[in-house]
Amino acid sequence: MKTKYVRSTLSMRRAILFLMTLFLSVINSYSKDYSGTVVDSLTSEKIGFATVSLLNQSGEKQFIGITDDQGRFTATIQEEIAFIKISFIGYKTIEQRIDNLNGAGDLGVFRLAPNVSLLGEVSVQANTVEHKVDRTVHVITPAIRKGTFTAPEMLGNILGLRFDRINDKVLVNNKSNVLILVDGIQKSQEYVNSLDPSRIQEVEIVKEPTGRYISDDYSAVINLVLIKEYEGYCLNMRNLMIISPSGSNGDNGLANEQPKILFNYTKNRWNVYANYVYADIHWNYANRIRKTYSNVMDVTSEKVTSKNPNEDYDYFAHAASVGMDYQIAKDHSISIQDRFSYEDTRTDLLYNQQVSYLKSGLSENIRQRTLNQDLRKNNSASIFYVGKLNERLTTHSDLTYDYYSSDLHHLYDQNRSLTQDYKYVNAKNYIRFNADADYMIASNLSLNSGYTSIWNNYRTKDSVGNQLSLYNEYRNRLFAYLFFSPIQTVSAKVGVAVENLYTKNLSSERNYWGVLPFAQLNYAAHPMLNLNLSYNSSISYPRLFQLSPSNYALDSLMMQTGNLGLVQTMNHQTQLEMTFLQCLTLTSTFAYSPNAIEPLYSLSAGKYYSTYANVSGRMFALGLDYNQSLGEFLNWNSSAGYYNGKVMYNGTQNS
Repeated sequence: MKTKYVRSTLSMRRAILFLMTLFLSVINSYSKDYSGTVVDSLTSEKIGFATVSLLNQSGEKQFIGITDDQGRFTATIQEEIAFIKISFIGYKTIEQRIDNLNGAGDLGVFRLAPNVSLLGEVSVQANTVEHKVDRTVHVITPAIRKGTFTAPEMLGNILGLRFDRINDKVLVNNKSNVLILVDGIQKSQEYVNSLDPSRIQEVEIVKEPTGRYISDDYSAVINLVLIKEYEGYCLNMRNLMIISPSGSNGDNGLANEQPKILFNYTKNRWNVYANYVYADIHWNYANRIRKTYSNVMDVTSEKVTSKNPNEDYDYFAHAASVGMDYQIAKDHSISIQDRFSYEDTRTDLLYNQQVSYLKSGLSENIRQRTLNQDLRKNNSASIFYVGKLNERLTTHSDLTYDYYSSDLHHLYDQNRSLTQDYKYVNAKNYIRFNADADYMIASNLSLNSGYTSIWNNYRTKDSVGNQLSLYNEYRNRLFAYLFFSPIQTVSAKVGVAVENLYTKNLSSERNYWGVLPFAQLNYAAHPMLNLNLSYNSSISYPRLFQLSPSNYALDSLMMQTGNLGLVQTMNHQTQLEMTFLQCLTLTSTFAYSPNAIEPLYSLSAGKYYSTYANVSGRMFALGLDYNQSLGEFLNWNSSAGYYNGKVMYNGTQNS
């Protein structure tokens, strides 16, 4: 029995080993290595960083990747593949069936045909940068993604862009009023922060916004183009913390804490996201002021240090956003988004000052304390639709509702005897509708046209509910822009927007029509030199704080208030941008506005007033940006600029 048992055990072990070997061989038989090369159909040049997708018989994606700098891709897949799809900026996407494999899974060479764009684009620097007439397109390579964890960080590695980590903002030519889109749709800042850089295929930078963004005071628009074949999820938790152990921030050793939870899930036709951000910031400043009221008085504050700062800044905030994108059909998608934020900003300013009265020669010491608190609530809900009706026509439409309120409390105390206490509530309702379309007339000629409608309602009440101001604004805009490229190296964009503005407040109403022409020319003089010349006109509108009649004391002589009499601002700008070697950009800008909104200081009945007024202004600026990779882990990004501005009001000029 013992001998039989041993033989039986050995036989069983052999059977198990045989079955395992058979199972592994079966699995291995279905695990195949695929490879291939992607080249330009005209020049046979290798195309690096193209997106490659391998699909099975049912059309399900089995592999998503990008080619290396030699245009080569490799993949190991358990299941048989039937289709391959390859796409790259500036080329026509190919999607074809794979019937015969060469040897050990070599799919061969795939040739992408250049896409003759209506914008006259020119590819340079190994096809990673394209200069179009109204934008610059950067293909995102592993080198640009290197060392970055969020989309804004990655944008800081692109020429002309800078990422401000403290304020969590992306700057274009050192300007922060930048709008960031994702696949052409406006998303919350939290959603942009949740994007993994590996999901971004291209970045489009528009420095002269037109169309539905022409009069929104954006200095630039950045569009992040995502890899369409991506599927997966991302849970990102991080905290921006700034600690001051040396005592240079007064009693607040923890100066900045901003924890964030960012979640994003993409599968099949769905993209769902939810984000939450909390901020707790405390900055203490040691500031000294010196100011003179002409022929009235001279004010000098005592000298302080970081050990006894005299300006305290506290900021608390919560922000949350949720949204989804759903692909209704192959070329049709709908997006819904809602964002809510609550912000509490407080400042406590304490100055011990020596005041000299210039006419009498007398002087006195004044203790001045100013407390400001601003509680802001904002809720914004949007719905977007993007559809491609045929090969020539693409449409975009969106509807946004935004509610904003600001509960202001201002307290001014001088020598604990002169006290001014003000409480106001400013509120705004905002509705916006956009609809536009792109129509390709020919391979080198296309038209963008659309309509925008905006309704704004501003109102201010005091602490007991009295209506101090009521301001309604209706804007309607029609626009059309023609893109054409007469030859390969030259492309142009010309068009016009017509805007009607109707405003009504408690005491007056007005109706205004504005015509906004636009022209832009791009010349690719050489693969290493690109020239872009533009003329842009736009309208700027008064903001809520500039209109609000709420006033508060800056000191014993100066009062701050808004101006309900402000009107819209016509802006004219001419700009020449020269890009050398794809790493150096020189920008020359001249801007003129006959009625720009600027701060105005005046004297009335012995009191000075700080308010806002429409003045004539002009500006000239030179900017220089340099961006160069220094090896695998370092990137040198620097900028320099010169600015000269002049304003004129009632015959008085300042510069």
